[in-house]
Amino acid sequence: MSRPRTVSTRCVRMVRAHEGLRLSAYLCPAGVWTIGYGHTGPDVRAGLTITEPQAETFLRLDLDAAGRAVNRLVLVDLEVPRSNRGGGTIFPVNPIR
Repeated sequence: MSRPRTVSTRCVRMVRAHEGLRLSAYLCPAGVWTIGYGHTGPDVRAGLTITEPQAETFLRLDLDAAGRAVNRLVLVDLEVPRSNRGGGTIFPVNPIR
């Protein structure tokens, strides 16, 4: 049986750097309303603004949801290459909720 996976601090930093922080909702290239560090969902709409602490909360909730999806769907242990230990993580963007 596989071990539960957790979201590493390195993964959180990687997502922050890749997504960037936007405190006002915007339409992403796919035409989806997005805010914070890439947060999407029915709670995001035109004109919405948030604070940086709210963006952090959304990020943690989104990463936790992604981690749960990986734990549910990946049924084998994943060996992390030595060169990537300490932070190698799969982060599915907009996981199925």
